[in-house]
Amino acid sequence: MTAEEWSSMTHEEKNKQLFYSQKQTLIKFLENGAISREQYEKSLRDLSEKTGLDIECLDVVTEDGHLTGEIVSRDEAHRNGILHRTAHVWVIQPKNGGYDILLQKRSEEKESFPGMYDTSSAGHIPAGDEPLVSAIRELAEELGITAVPEELKYAGTFRIQYEKEFHGRLFKDNEVTYVYVYDTRVNIRNLSLQKSEVSEVRWFDIDEVWLEIHRTRDRFCVPTDGLKVLRDYLMKQRENDA
Repeated sequence: MTAEEWSSMTHEEKNKQLFYSQKQTLIKFLENGAISREQYEKSLRDLSEKTGLDIECLDVVTEDGHLTGEIVSRDEAHRNGILHRTAHVWVIQPKNGGYDILLQKRSEEKESFPGMYDTSSAGHIPAGDEPLVSAIRELAEELGITAVPEELKYAGTFRIQYEKEFHGRLFKDNEVTYVYVYDTRVNIRNLSLQKSEVSEVRWFDIDEVWLEIHRTRDRFCVPTDGLKVLRDYLMKQRENDA
């Protein structure tokens, strides 16, 4: 960025740029082992206080997921329906010629769909992050599963867009979602759940979930298009193995 470009920016734009660049530095330090998770989180909180910005800033993207160069807070994205990115991971296991999927029950404190069964692991992709990096981190934070990049198979993307009231507040979601599949064996008794996000996990038959979400939404908030991406991926894998 040139000095002229910097001087032409508003105070808010400069704050966002400062937050973005320093957060990227902290992420690199964390990934390289130069700082601990606790040090990273404290530094991020300090940076948030210094800039007056939400800790979780998101990249604004186009319909095909390309970055626009703009950054917004998570709250602003959901308040105004601004298009951003998320990463979903489906934890699966083969069963009698089919598959079970691990679903998390969302905490009652969640801002959307509290107490409902959802994708195994899912989260927003922070500004500057890559989808795979974010997916690996969410899997570890929410379920305690430590995965390496080779263990997450990319299945595709889909769009989420809706407006719904939760806790008396209108929530406008607008996402490009990156989907990954984790098929390494998992014993749910050994998982470490992030209680602020996840109250429990259960295995469900994928076909039973697919049928139920087309009849009722009493239990499941899994995105139909996201589950379709997973089913299509598994069908192609089966065809390739035949």
